[in-house]
Amino acid sequence: MDAMKFGSFVARARKDKNMTQAELAAKIKVTDKAVSRWERGLGFPDINTLEPLAEALGVSVLELMKSEKIETEDIQCEDAALILKDTIQEASSQRLLNKKQYQMIAIGMTVLFLIISVVLIFTLTRSRYVPLIQCEDFAQRANVESILAREGISYRILSDDLTVTVLDEYRSSANMALGAEDIRCAAYTSDNDVQVAIQLKDDIVACFDEIKNVAVNIYTLSDEEKCVSLVLELQADLPTEKVEYLVAAVSGTTGSKNADNILILDTDGNVLYSGDSYKD
Repeated sequence: MDAMKFGSFVARARKDKNMTQAELAAKIKVTDKAVSRWERGLGFPDINTLEPLAEALGVSVLELMKSEKIETEDIQCEDAALILKDTIQEASSQRLLNKKQYQMIAIGMTVLFLIISVVLIFTLTRSRYVPLIQCEDFAQRANVESILAREGISYRILSDDLTVTVLDEYRSSANMALGAEDIRCAAYTSDNDVQVAIQLKDDIVACFDEIKNVAVNIYTLSDEEKCVSLVLELQADLPTEKVEYLVAAVSGTTGSKNADNILILDTDGNVLYSGDSYKD
């Protein structure tokens, strides 16, 4: 069957019946878009639709399949068989084409889903660098780089050449490492002692396996000196060298000018460190 010839025949027969595409579609229970596609030579009706379509157009099924009027006496058995064979082959071809189209759509959707999944996984798992400190000059930047390299903390320098960034999972370690060297990171530049205390608590718990929790209190004296007290909830003994490191980090991060104003206790009341101010 020739699609264009078939479409022209259907359109001509429909017009002879003074029917619109919508009226013909309603008679054979299909959409008017389907009728439009047939008439434009873009496809064929389903084989089960041929008989009701022929009846609606007032033609025989053989005429519809041959796409031309046939005088009754001219129909030969061989011709009818050939037309029927051609129609069945065309219908089978259409079904095969539709099946392949559906398969291609399914494959395309699967590939699209896989691409989206890979992009999401990459986005969620990729390393994220966050700002650590904006150095005052290149000398301080060199010092910061040296400390981070010593601690094995990965870092990057932004295009301004002074802002240092670190992987988010190492930010607490970097804050404490720089604090221990009396360098205040961006997270500790707030004038709000409560915000600084919250940040310090998070960093201490993240950096010390022996510390399960900590209560941090920061007080600003009249001369802008900082007094800091820590109460540690320990889940293991804290070695002396780690206590000393903690004292240095607390002093540097909070802006305390020295360690004299720092007091560290555990929840059992044991004094782990007491600066001169607290001894008095």
